[in-house]
Amino acid sequence: MEEDLLREGVERMRGLAETTGAGVYRQLASVFGARLAARLVGQGRCEDALAVCDEALRDWPAQAGAMAARADALLELGRFDEARAEIERLKGAAPGYGAIEDLEAKWAARQR
Repeated sequence: MEEDLLREGVERMRGLAETTGAGVYRQLASVFGARLAARLVGQGRCEDALAVCDEALRDWPAQAGAMAARADALLELGRFDEARAEIERLKGAAPGYGAIEDLEAKWAARQR
C-alpha cells in the first residue's frame, strides 16, 4: 500500500512539473522516489530500487536520499566499487547526511 502511494506521489509531482514548469515538483517527485527506493531495498528488490533511484536522480541530481538508497542497493547486489563511488558522491553532495556513516560501515563490513 505504501509503495503504491509513493509511486502515485512520484507520478503526480512529475505531472505537476510538466503542467506548471515548476522545478519544485520535480524535486518533490525525487523525494518520493528516494523513499520508494529505500523501501524496495528493504524488500530485497534492489534492481527495481536502482531504476527508481536513477529516475529520482534525473529529477533532482543532488537528492541525498536517492544517492543513499542507490548506494545501499549496490551494496546489497555486491557491486562494491559502484557502491563506493556512490557513497563518495553522496559525501560530496551532502557531507552531513545521516546515512553516510551506516553506508560506510556496511561497505567496510562487506569488504572482509
